[in-house]
Amino acid sequence: DLPFAGELIQVREKQQKWQGAIERVMHNYALSLLVPEKLYHQVADYVNKTHLGGRLVYFKTQEHSRASNVPDDKTMLYHKLQFNTDSGFYDWLRADIIHRFKYHCCEDLISFKKHSHALSIFGQIKSGGQRHEKDDRFNINDASRFVLGWTNEQKITLFEQQLTTVQQKGQKLFDTKKQL
Repeated sequence: DLPFAGELIQVREKQQKWQGAIERVMHNYALSLLVPEKLYHQVADYVNKTHLGGRLVYFKTQEHSRASNVPDDKTMLYHKLQFNTDSGFYDWLRADIIHRFKYHCCEDLISFKKHSHALSIFGQIKSGGQRHEKDDRFNINDASRFVLGWTNEQKITLFEQQLTTVQQKGQKLFDTKKQL
């Protein structure tokens, strides 16, 4: 009843080269909770009186969302996404993505410079023609940070592999300590 936005959106299979850049620009949005009108008062009351110990962003969704025309330009971020059509949030989410993420996905800097709202394949974001942002604190292709998609099987497998690697390194350190 209360999904995170990222659970209902994923990068289209044929657009996987854009996964890292799209994950960067949509990360915070994907972690936002979607709250239907019928549950809004309960959620707002609970959030207000509860110390959450963290950050929460949620959107009150409306059954009759604003109509948004699908952008014709196939370079727009919207066209690189796939939405869970079985979700009751489909119409609202689709309209909100069109409204909020008006980015042209640019594979080269010439195209990037041309648009007022642009996303480079390397994760540079341009909004309003003036603000630019690129956050390289993490590798753009670090799948452990990805949050889009309605399945997390690949992420779980990745974490299991990382756990095995850390355990092996830990065992080697323990063996070295024992020898010393």
